[in-house]
Amino acid sequence: MRPPEVLTAGNRERHVVLTVLDALTWVRTELLPKLTVTRPLARAVLHPTCAMGHLGTTGDLHAGAHPYESVLVALERATRAEENERRAP
Repeated sequence: MRPPEVLTAGNRERHVVLTVLDALTWVRTELLPKLTVTRPLARAVLHPTCAMGHLGTTGDLHAGAHPYESVLVALERATRAEENERRAP
């Protein structure tokens, strides 16, 4: 089943140039490269959400955190985070 056409031909032509990004992906690709790290953190704890897993943006979370910390703890579940700890390159 095909979704209904909701844009007019003119609007479809105007909007074809738009790129829709998840906010996390935008932060990693557009914002973070423009920032300068002045005081990196000793440790960061990341908690990827279920939505990130579904969207495939968990890698953006990890990639965005690496320049800002020396030890990254990524929670794969809510308990026993120390099992998931790894050193950033």
